[in-house]
Amino acid sequence: MLGIDAVDWLAHLANHRLTALWRLHAVHHSQEELSILTTYRAHPLVHVSFLLSAVPVLAVADNTATPAVVLTAYACLGALPHANVRWTYGKLGRIFISPAYHRIHHSATGRLDINLGTVFAIWDVLSRRAVFPAPYKDKNKDTDRDTDTVIATGLSGRPIPVEQAGPRPRLGRTMLTQLAEPFISTRTETR
Repeated sequence: MLGIDAVDWLAHLANHRLTALWRLHAVHHSQEELSILTTYRAHPLVHVSFLLSAVPVLAVADNTATPAVVLTAYACLGALPHANVRWTYGKLGRIFISPAYHRIHHSATGRLDINLGTVFAIWDVLSRRAVFPAPYKDKNKDTDRDTDTVIATGLSGRPIPVEQAGPRPRLGRTMLTQLAEPFISTRTETR
């Protein structure tokens, strides 16, 4: 799992650093309402950048000591950070990527080349790209507790059309535009 995660981290960094890959990866970052499905909301060609992640998988594939359940657990732990919840995982959030930690990565107004991890935070910590969320405080007049503002996600200025735009979503047109956008846009890159 550590090998797969390390290669995933490198591929994710490349997706943010290389313009050609960013243009594909930006479709994933344009999502304004995070959910576990956001994990899979990506331009199909962006998956080419993650092919190197298959090397550690193939290295252990014939190893009977690595059951399929481990790889399934990795896939689930990799999807959970996109959940629309404020979980930080407490002290375990310094080891595992929590939804609150990864939401910072998807910030509409912040630096996107931080918090790149998939499952483990170690690669972000070692590269000094880890920004841990503040403990969640909730306060309103009814409960007398502090309320933190939820970090807005998406790409500022909506350079890529999103499903949430407009009073009547045109899902088919939006999807086709998202697929074509990396090849036709002349916008300034934000990574």
